[in-house]
Amino acid sequence: MPDPRTGAEEGRSGAAPSARRHWMHWSGVAVPLSYGLGAVLLFANALRSPGAALTGSNPDAMQLTWFLAWMAHALTHGQALLFSHALNAPAGINLAWNTAMPLLGIIAAPITLQWGPVVAYNVLVCVAVATTAWAMYAAIMHFTGQRLVSWGAGLALGLSPFMIAQSMGHLDLVFMAYVPLVAVLSDIILLRQDRPWWLVGGALGLCTAAQLYIFQETVAAAVVAVAVVAAVLALIRPRAEVSARFPYAMRALIVALAVILVLASPLLVTQFAGAQHPTFYVEVGANGLGSDLTGLVVPTSNQWLSPAVAQQLAAQWAAKGTGQDAYLGVFALVLLGVAVVARRHDVAVRVLTITTLVLLVFSLGPWLSVDGRDLPVPLPDYILQHLPLITNMVPLRWSFYAATSALLAAAIAIARQPAGGLRRLMVVLAALTLVSWLPSMPRPLMPTPAPSALPSAVVSRIPVGTTVLFVPCASSSSAAGMYYQAVDKFHWSLVAGYAYYQSAGSPVAASLCASKSRGTVPQGTALVDALRHEGVGVILVTPNATADAARITAAMGRAPLILDRFSMWVTGAS
Repeated sequence: MPDPRTGAEEGRSGAAPSARRHWMHWSGVAVPLSYGLGAVLLFANALRSPGAALTGSNPDAMQLTWFLAWMAHALTHGQALLFSHALNAPAGINLAWNTAMPLLGIIAAPITLQWGPVVAYNVLVCVAVATTAWAMYAAIMHFTGQRLVSWGAGLALGLSPFMIAQSMGHLDLVFMAYVPLVAVLSDIILLRQDRPWWLVGGALGLCTAAQLYIFQETVAAAVVAVAVVAAVLALIRPRAEVSARFPYAMRALIVALAVILVLASPLLVTQFAGAQHPTFYVEVGANGLGSDLTGLVVPTSNQWLSPAVAQQLAAQWAAKGTGQDAYLGVFALVLLGVAVVARRHDVAVRVLTITTLVLLVFSLGPWLSVDGRDLPVPLPDYILQHLPLITNMVPLRWSFYAATSALLAAAIAIARQPAGGLRRLMVVLAALTLVSWLPSMPRPLMPTPAPSALPSAVVSRIPVGTTVLFVPCASSSSAAGMYYQAVDKFHWSLVAGYAYYQSAGSPVAASLCASKSRGTVPQGTALVDALRHEGVGVILVTPNATADAARITAAMGRAPLILDRFSMWVTGAS
């Protein structure tokens, strides 16, 4: 039935037909260009010398450059995209259980091959922010047909605290265009049902399959978020209406599932049946870290408007760095409250507001934390932490889905609210929210290891195909070995690696990585024989790891070769 307040059918956009006919032309040029230029300005310090440093400060970025490099290498050398023996040699790693981003690696392969994985990474971060903003623009246009409101919402999501925090090292977590697109498709499937069910289901399946090849957690979280929306709709809508729409929704979802199974089967088969897949599908050390409750209203160093007292409060939270992504701010919360009061009869605003609150509670994790203090108050995420696969999700990442839902609710309320004082108030609050979200500049940088490749004197002593124990061993704090390996075109393999794998390919060599390995591994000739038996041909220690060099010298029972300040031991393994 028509909504007397908007002149549109309840739950629909009310957009003028002319706006619906012409918005795609405008958004196809000006909108993505504006978002792209904004992303370039945001990461300008990294793009000035795109091969010398990674945008951000989290060592995970170095790991992700390795994945980009591997995809380009595998494509040009006829090797498997989803399994690699270059890490954890000789057993290898199942890349489907890692943040390998194969789709992004394939798309960026020309850049990686021409200019290297660091350049590819920096370019992809810009593309991720711009495309996520653009997708949000398209979603708001779907609901409202109002370009300015849609552009502002897209800009807000692109600059949201989550996107800014995660851009410091998690490329996989800033490619989030999938989420606004799912919001649009879910609206069609659950409410509008004004398109052929097979077409909408096919589009959902195609988007989901593509996202699975970028980062699977995004799909899992989106499924939960849509389930929350569906549950809220089922509670507030008449049962007869829900029953009438159920057949269409089920047919669309079956088509989507079929498309996903066809397109994502190589990934899923490798993941669940390939070598080095886990016995239990639970991330090692699953992260139950949630956001601090005060983090919803206290800005961090990621925000431009962040006073010293706010940063002192943020320093007390358990989540650091990229984990400080939950900020919404007082203006955003007040805007959401005004929106739900002003549009209390609007189904979309009510559903999205309730969904926002639920997702915010999820983001707090399994136990409540306030101002850095853990309280014995269990939260709903405690249940999610015990569900198969969902347990792998880091709770604080729910903040992106909450922010997306909040922006959708606010934008729809502003667009549908008649001109007057309430609308002006919401516009002012929206502008203040955007200002409070503006990121601090310049964005941090993480220099790559110098020099950009191993010295030629070192490389000449490593035969092609040799397994190398690179020290410091790859970890969350150091992935220099993986970087050198990628730059040297994977001419040699690495023991261990900063990646998930089920069992070590070289147990003795992996044990030697430990900072206090003496006495836990064979010594002298026995150690050399054990390494040779495991296929480890070279031990290589970086110039600045003097303590490690001394420790390994003692374990090996002989001094290393010193080549351009690198310490090298050769075991003679082929």
